[in-house]
Amino acid sequence: MGAIACNPFELVKTRLQAQNAAKIKGEVVGHQHHYKGMSEALVDIWRREGIAGLYKGTVASTMRGILGTGSNLSTYTFTRDYLVRNQIMADSPLTDITCSLPSALATVLVINPVDVIRTRLYNQPSPSAPLTTTNKSNIHLSASRSANTMHYTGIGDAFVKILRNEGITAFYKGSTSHFLRLGPHFTLTFLFYEQFRR
Repeated sequence: MGAIACNPFELVKTRLQAQNAAKIKGEVVGHQHHYKGMSEALVDIWRREGIAGLYKGTVASTMRGILGTGSNLSTYTFTRDYLVRNQIMADSPLTDITCSLPSALATVLVINPVDVIRTRLYNQPSPSAPLTTTNKSNIHLSASRSANTMHYTGIGDAFVKILRNEGITAFYKGSTSHFLRLGPHFTLTFLFYEQFRR
């Protein structure tokens, strides 16, 4: 439910973060939507793409939530149970920390590809986006494709095109920073959880 309820805000956040300052022309990465802020972005998406536009990428967000939680909790629980049951480690805060890191790694391995696909879906041009000078100079758009062409029709299409054009490693762009964010997050989460449980 959270992925569905928050999707419009994730969509807008991604587009705003990818946006370059207007004074930087010719050095853009990805499609530039030219929003002044969150409210303008939400209204613009609503007007150009309708309610469906606000929920672009919702399936990927939902998959991300399911896969992330499933891999996180199952890896942590399995690792912790194995270590404690076999008396490799005691039921202690050190065990909680030790088991949270493989949990973070498993989560990154599972959800990073979904994050890459979701980001691409979020940041592609709106179907009716006007051709701007910034779009014309975008080195990532092919000369035969106009800037208002949708690059991906959905998750499956994005997966196939990214794999074919960029290879499997493209799905793990940003995975190191992703782990460096999730590792401490899961460490603290499971450390506090186990402390309260004890």
